[in-house]
Amino acid sequence: MKKPLALLLLLFSLASAQDFRQTVAVIDFDASGISQLEATSLTNRFRTAVGDVGAMRLVERGMMEEVLQEQGFQQTGCTSEECAVE
Repeated sequence: MKKPLALLLLLFSLASAQDFRQTVAVIDFDASGISQLEATSLTNRFRTAVGDVGAMRLVERGMMEEVLQEQGFQQTGCTSEECAVE
């Protein structure tokens, strides 16, 4: 009796651990008609609000830069090891 219950609990925990939310990143807002300090403040407030809602998985700023660099690298067509070494 204990084994089926433990298996059921394990399966339930694995199923609930999957995250099907969309992943988003918020880039810095441009300061158009406002100061750069105000644009930065608005960007930070928007990021916080998106994270608080919890409907989407928010990518951290550091990870966003890494993803953008990787995408740029992939678009160069240099995906083989020989090309990467060059």
